[in-house]
Amino acid sequence: MTRARLATAIGLGAYYRAKGAIWLDTVQPIVMLALGGGAALKYLTGLPTRWVIGIMVTLAVGREVGAVLLGWLEHRSGATEAHYQAAAQTDPYRRESLALLREIRDRLDVRGKFRRSGDR
Repeated sequence: MTRARLATAIGLGAYYRAKGAIWLDTVQPIVMLALGGGAALKYLTGLPTRWVIGIMVTLAVGREVGAVLLGWLEHRSGATEAHYQAAAQTDPYRRESLALLREIRDRLDVRGKFRRSGDR
């Protein structure tokens, strides 16, 4: 295998690993909650395994439903938009990029080449 092919293979492997790690990082807290909590619950209470599994599945699903609900409430309240606006205003590179894009838009608009979606 040549050096260039080896570098490409290593780069692609790292890329695919990073893409997959995002999904595993999402699932890991749920799995850890279920495994750790289930073992502790079984040991401390002496409940039957069926009950422990049911309780842990309910807690894991409840955690995810709660996360989705909180995300929805955050979006609905306008906090998400405020977050992105604050990020755009405090990042100097983003501010400069947005200013340049506005300048380009205005130049194109003056020439009549730029139409907004509602200007048809």
